[in-house]
Amino acid sequence: MLGRYLFITALNLFLASTITYLSVPLVDKIGKNFGFVDIPNERKLKKESLTRIGGLAMILGFISVILINYLWFSETLNEEISIFPVLLLCTIFVFIIGLIDDKNNISPWPRLSFQFIISSIIWSQGVSIDCLNFGFLFNNFGYVEIPYFLSFLFTIFWITAVINAVNWIDGLDGLATGISIICSFTFLIKSFIAFEPGMILLSSAILGSCLGFLKYNFFPSEIFMGDCGSYFLGFNLAVLSIIGSTTNLEVINNSIPSKIFNVPMSLLFLFIPIADMTVVIFSRILNGKSPFLPDNRHLHHRLLLIGCNQKSTVIIIYSFAILASILGFVFI
Repeated sequence: MLGRYLFITALNLFLASTITYLSVPLVDKIGKNFGFVDIPNERKLKKESLTRIGGLAMILGFISVILINYLWFSETLNEEISIFPVLLLCTIFVFIIGLIDDKNNISPWPRLSFQFIISSIIWSQGVSIDCLNFGFLFNNFGYVEIPYFLSFLFTIFWITAVINAVNWIDGLDGLATGISIICSFTFLIKSFIAFEPGMILLSSAILGSCLGFLKYNFFPSEIFMGDCGSYFLGFNLAVLSIIGSTTNLEVINNSIPSKIFNVPMSLLFLFIPIADMTVVIFSRILNGKSPFLPDNRHLHHRLLLIGCNQKSTVIIIYSFAILASILGFVFI
């Protein structure tokens, strides 16, 4: 059984990365023809205009593999992959929001409102945070069941936060792509450890699409993933973190749900984008500025200010992400 899923994982990685890689040149032409081009300004490090909808190539690789997996395993893994059709629909919706944002720069509140709606849809299908594990903080303080309404709020907040955290970390060539590779690879390993077939398929599809894109996106990049790409990655990593970070628990009584959201593992697997966004938001608020106002307070900006070049900055942040992910396995 293990050998079978190792083969399937390798196949998913090959298909997703190949489809993404081969799609990039076509997506680059489409972006330039339809005006999806990143215009340099004083905040941006790139001084030449590049296509900013590379996420289209990534989502093509991702959707192709998820559809193949769903058709292939619809009978044998019906329960584990039942969420895939709704996941694909929501992925397309969040991608479209990012695509519109790439073209017209949507203001924060309408953008957040659409993200809330999409998060609500996926929550209604059972991708939800119902119970939290705080045992890592207090030995005698185990599981906390969340009321239905708070489950809704916590879930849409988490998904929306991760979407925007991945979007905000996308400030240097290859940074968001590489961080997403580390996150999805970490969840893939966890899925094999816990043997969760559905999560193996999902995480390998995300990982493959990122691997196929990194060659074009690493410094010096030839194309940007854009908001459409970072929203796509953030949404699916958020869903992966909810489903893949839960732990089965025998139901002792009706008050304890069967799934416990692993708080420390989730935070550590997604540590870099979550920590960066949190620090930036509080920094802006403490300085009397809007938390949504773009500035140069991100981790990569701070590393550049102390003398690191773009390539070394990205590698340093990769290293932090890998270290945090390794620590996350302590809490499995």
